[in-house]
Amino acid sequence: MNLPNKLTTLRLLLSILLVVFYSIFKNYDFVMWIVGACFIIGSITDFLDGYIARKHNLVTGFGKLMDPLADKILVISTIIILVDYNVIPFFWISIIVIFRELLVLGVRLASLEGGGEVIAADYLGKAKTLTQMVSMSVLIILAGINNYIEPSKVIDGFILGFQILFYISVVLAVISGFNYFWKNKKYFKTK
Repeated sequence: MNLPNKLTTLRLLLSILLVVFYSIFKNYDFVMWIVGACFIIGSITDFLDGYIARKHNLVTGFGKLMDPLADKILVISTIIILVDYNVIPFFWISIIVIFRELLVLGVRLASLEGGGEVIAADYLGKAKTLTQMVSMSVLIILAGINNYIEPSKVIDGFILGFQILFYISVVLAVISGFNYFWKNKKYFKTK
């Protein structure tokens, strides 16, 4: 197993760990620090595995399938935790993001079956991922800080600001999702 595939596997394991730790320690103040560490490390592996695979020509069938799947599992798991922890107040927003992530994964799988083509993310998808990863990372950290200090207008202001950034990532998710489907509609033609 090459390094990019090991990083993808690590991201899957981190996704499992963050769900397990959250489930067990949900009522403890330190839980968001564990969730945050798993999510941030997982987000870094998301960048690294693709970069290393492309730079050193280490693209494999395992990576083509598991890299996007690991990304979706990490993001979906964390969004569900953030909703459950009341950091993201609107449940329906998580449904939009989860729906989009699963549909995009379906398009990627269809493209692999249709000829083994890997569909790279465009600038909208990359902007969505960046705003999503940054906003979610900071929201987790702020939730962790909030557990140890008295409620503060400063922290509440930061939380609101990064919630807005997360909502921007949701808008980008919808727009980039439609763009992604439109560009790749050839994979949905019936014979």
